[in-house]
Amino acid sequence: LDFAQNSLFFLCYLHWGKYPNYVDSIQLAQFKMNKIRTTNWHHDGLSEMTCLVNLDPSLFTGGGTDIRTSIFSYDHIDNVQKGHVLLFNGRMTLHKSHPITSGVRNILVFWLNAGYMERGEKNDAEGSY
Repeated sequence: LDFAQNSLFFLCYLHWGKYPNYVDSIQLAQFKMNKIRTTNWHHDGLSEMTCLVNLDPSLFTGGGTDIRTSIFSYDHIDNVQKGHVLLFNGRMTLHKSHPITSGVRNILVFWLNAGYMERGEKNDAEGSY
């Protein structure tokens, strides 16, 4: 877990120039044809950074993530490949999962703490830098 967390935090540093305090929450989400195929448009509450990982993209078709770019339009982001992560500001970005067209889509979603600190600063949060 330390390697994964450190790698994720480093990606956040590369993208935003700061490290998050810690992973706020991790969720396993599953989309099935006869159950939940997608989500509604939403923001991720206090999540400054949202990270999405497809667990096995070969098990489904369709899917991906839609990012709202204006009141009338959105960009579709294809499914991230195995071993890759989709990283965006979940609190500020209106987004939803794109419907699957077959199979089962399993994803891990990581929400990172909205608080930031520079590398090396002291913090009371467990696992902080």
